[in-house]
This record gives sequence, C-alpha cells and structure tokens, in this order.
Amino acid sequence: MRRAFGFAGLMLVMFAVDLSGCGAGTGGTGGSGGAGGGSAGGGSAGGGTAGGAGGGSAGGAGGGTGVPRLVGLTWSGPYDGGVEQLRQLDPATGNTTLIAALPGIEWLTGVHTADPARGVIYVVAASNADPQLRLFTINAASGAIEANPVIDGAGTYNWSGGIHLRSDGGLIGMTWRGQSDAGAEEVRTINPATGATTFVSTVPGIDWLSGGVNAGDPVRNVIYAVAFSNSDARERLYSIGSAGQVLANPVLDGGSPQVFPLALFTRASGQLVALSSRGTGDAGMQLRAVDSTTGWMQQISAISSGGISFGAHTIDRAVDQIYVIDDQNRLLRIDAATGAVLSSPTIVGSGTANPFYWSGLHLIR
Repeated sequence: MRRAFGFAGLMLVMFAVDLSGCGAGTGGTGGSGGAGGGSAGGGSAGGGTAGGAGGGSAGGAGGGTGVPRLVGLTWSGPYDGGVEQLRQLDPATGNTTLIAALPGIEWLTGVHTADPARGVIYVVAASNADPQLRLFTINAASGAIEANPVIDGAGTYNWSGGIHLRSDGGLIGMTWRGQSDAGAEEVRTINPATGATTFVSTVPGIDWLSGGVNAGDPVRNVIYAVAFSNSDARERLYSIGSAGQVLANPVLDGGSPQVFPLALFTRASGQLVALSSRGTGDAGMQLRAVDSTTGWMQQISAISSGGISFGAHTIDRAVDQIYVIDDQNRLLRIDAATGAVLSSPTIVGSGTANPFYWSGLHLIR
C-alpha cells in the first residue's frame, strides 16, 4: 500500500532524530509518495520552445550565462500573499533577491530538476484551481514560465523517484501509477513542451521510495534512488540505467547504529555522496561516500547540523561543492570531497521575520 503525503504550504524538514526507518521511508515522503506541498503564485509568462517526443528539453531565452547563480523556490506563507517565488541566493551572505513570483504554483511535489546550461528549472506542481500535475519550465534568469503542460497520466503518476536531466538534455523520471499497473515503479521520459511521457521500463522490487532521496548522473545517464520493499524493509540503493535496467540494488550499510541517507549527490567524477544521519539521538549529519555496487557508506566528515529542508539542496559539479538549506535556515556550502563547511550564513531578506520555506535549490550557469 503506497502512501501519499501533502505539505500544504509547509516546509518539510528532514531531521536526524525523525528518521527511524519506519514504513513511510526515510526522508519524509513515503511509499513512492504523491503530490507534496507548496504555495500560490503570480508572476510573468514567457516564451521558449521545447524538444521533441521522448523528453527533449525546453529552450529558454537568455539561458545559461556561464556565471554561476544559486536560485531557489520558496514560499513565505500568508505573509507575502501566499505567492511561490523564485529567488537568487548569495552563498557568502545569505541575502536573497526576488527574481519573480510564479503563477499557477500552489502545490509543490518536491520533484524538480534543472538544466544549468539552458538556464531553466523544471518543476512538477499544481494549483488549487487545477489539481492536475503540470510540468513547469521556468526561466531561471527572469522567472518567466515558458511552458506548463499537464503531464499525461497525471491522475496516477506521482514522479516520487524524481525527474532527472539526461546527457542529451532530455528528461527522464521514476514514477508510480497506483494500482493500475499492479504497483510497479516505472521509468518514463517526459516531453516538457507537451507533458507527454514515454514508457521506458518497469523497475521490479520497489514498494517504497524514500522521499527526495534520489539523484541523477547527467553524464553517465544513471538514476540513483533509495527504496525498499514490503517483503524486505532494508533500505537499498537502486542504480537504474538509461534503458530502465537495474544496474545494482545493494542494501545500504554505514555501520552501527544505522545510517539514514537524507540526500544524494553525484560528483563530476561519478562518485556518489550522501548527506546522512544516524537517527534518534544523533544531533548531527555526516557526508558519506556511497559505493553504488556494495552499498557501503563511508563517512567522510561530520557536519554540525540537525536536518535539511526537503528538496532544498544541489551540487555545483564544476567546483565540487554542495549547497543545502538546513533546519536552522542556514545556507551550507560544503566541499563535496572533504565535507568541510566552507560557509554557513543564515538566510536573510524579506522573509527573516516570517521565514522562507524553501522547496528547491538549483545552480545555474
């Protein structure tokens, strides 16, 4: 039985103390979960074209500039009229600058990715007036919404394994279709211009996905996802190839007490790393190197932070640095090789008195 959780306008924080390996999966959204939370929007529309069937990427006027910019999706509750916003963040100071309000986004699923070269963000979201899941293509420079088609099968697909960028610029994702496919996870490509999806493969053995704990390698075309089954509650790391084939699914092991991954990242070298916790009684996190073949999670460094905001993390592969917003509303910049925290300013701006609820971070060039 799959469970879907909604986060109606709230920030879900993944705390070390809350992750006890219960049935809903680590990290919050359980069981190949459903639509999540978010907020309302209002902003500018834009142009741009998208690629062809099979998951081509949207175009986007003013795409990547070559200068790295950290942008995030956020909501400030009723204090800003309930408007979902796209904001730029300064990693050195924590200051934020409004780029645009985003129309038609009132519920975020926690499913999003970006094409840094083209300067666009892809977000699966819905509105109160229209609860169908749509794929929003957002220009990261202007906030213009270039496309927002309804995703086919939106009544049953939930994209709980994330959507990911491929090496050809197309989009591919993992989703569950409810009981219509006997509960099987599927890999499908998505066309961001039309919302049409194309079946690639089923993924056997997955009954529950750990919400938000997935990552794509856009060079090697591999999806990594933490999942488990009803018959085996041990967390496994699934490595899934571009044809939907399971390359490996070892049990995750970080020693005792049990380690729970909170977020996954793929470095430019191809190495997989994770932010993790040891569950109840552990006030901190760790950065770990993850062996996708054996499942062993080797600690690299301890990090003084108690949790992370659901979905609010990204990696800059060009300089090998991880960005994550933690439970104290700090923007952590972490060396992906050593685990050293390079900066950790508290996020400031108009949301200081009424804090922003961050639901996504992306590095755009």
